Amino acid sequence: MLNERRLVSVVPVMLLNNLLMRGVCHHLILLAIDEKAGIFTGTLPCLRVLYCYFVPVRPFPSKYTGDMMLTDSKARNARLKKGNKVTKLSDSNGLYLEIREKGQGRRVRLVKLWRYRFRFDGRETTISFGEYPSVSLENAREQRRWARGLVKEGVHPSKQRKKEKRERIEAQKTTFQAVSEQYMENYRLQVMERTYIKLDNLLRRDVYPLIGDTPVADLQTRHIKRVLDTMMDRPTMANVAKQNIAKTLDLAIIESHIAINPATPLRNHVKLSEAQHKRPLKPTEITELFEKLQGKEPIVTLIAFELMFLTLVRTIELIEAEWSEFNLEEKLWVVPANRMKKREEYRVPLSLRVIELLKKLRVINGHREHLFPNRDEPRNPAGKGWLNRILKRHGYDDFSPHAIRTTGSTLLNEMGYRSDIIESQLDHRERNLTRRSYNRTDYLEERREMMLEWATYLRAVISGQTDNVVSLHKRRA
Repeated sequence: MLNERRLVSVVPVMLLNNLLMRGVCHHLILLAIDEKAGIFTGTLPCLRVLYCYFVPVRPFPSKYTGDMMLTDSKARNARLKKGNKVTKLSDSNGLYLEIREKGQGRRVRLVKLWRYRFRFDGRETTISFGEYPSVSLENAREQRRWARGLVKEGVHPSKQRKKEKRERIEAQKTTFQAVSEQYMENYRLQVMERTYIKLDNLLRRDVYPLIGDTPVADLQTRHIKRVLDTMMDRPTMANVAKQNIAKTLDLAIIESHIAINPATPLRNHVKLSEAQHKRPLKPTEITELFEKLQGKEPIVTLIAFELMFLTLVRTIELIEAEWSEFNLEEKLWVVPANRMKKREEYRVPLSLRVIELLKKLRVINGHREHLFPNRDEPRNPAGKGWLNRILKRHGYDDFSPHAIRTTGSTLLNEMGYRSDIIESQLDHRERNLTRRSYNRTDYLEERREMMLEWATYLRAVISGQTDNVVSLHKRRA
């Protein structure tokens, strides 16, 4: 009965009769509104005859139902009703703003959460859209429209949102940067730390900003081409980037993220100029080099250059050498794997001349960790460009410290030594994988004998004793 409900609006009987006689009863809104459900639930005795003619179409707008009832101003100024723990302000179609207090004591604050109430599989449930004002009224309505559409399709909005979150997380695991960092972890174990750092800096500076966030499944050849085109003024670096991108995408294929490598068509995209290798020195030119250095460079510099010739190690391996790596009693220098290009320990036999030079150097720098400490920061080794700058200062633009290895290889081959022993002294790996798998010797004793004769030969060259040099060549021949 109506006396058990709160009557919100009653249309006068006279007006209602007039409307009925005009045949517009289907336009009428409710006579009585149920406060909870918003539907017509009863009648008065005087209106009982009209009950059979009245068919409610939609509820009358109220503070509980209706479209677009909230405004940004109302949401912004909404407060918790006195005595209530929760206050709800309805907007439309199940969307409402829930106001409650969060925290305790002085940290208590008012929070306003957007919620959407809906029925799914016969049960009433809610989903949250975030906190106001971080989520605006318009944004909340847009999310409500998205959720309503899913409900109509028989999809639960909460489950759909969790599914999309999982897909986003999975997509983040397969972005180019994520796969590249996975590749770089393995690459780091194979190269020297400075080589890894150099490549990592290149990727972060030139590659990741353009394609780092792109899932590898979405990466196309044109995306990679755009990266390389921005680096064409640095063709060497562009080629390094191209190779790394291709290897990263090879890993993506192995991990079943993609089926085809989109970098393959770009194998010839970067045009490199022909490498200009520094020429080796002739014996007479070695004599001239040391004549120029003597008297003009400190003793430490002279020792460094002579050790380069006597050992034929890489420049960085000598410059960063530490006293702890040398065993003068066993006449052996063991370079640890973390300092070697191939990431494998390297044994260098020491001639008597090398030991003599090391003893001289220990008097000067023996209190330091490195044989050649940095002048400004003695705890660190000298800069890797140190010897190269000295050569340029003396006019050697077509010769570099690395070319000392080429010079040694050329002269040792002329002296008749086997290429296996020479290549082993230079720490060059056998290119034939099958042969390398069976031949793991480093020819230490053979190299020791060779480097003893090389030291004698080199000493004669440096001192300008050309007669001795010729006799050594003839003896090997």
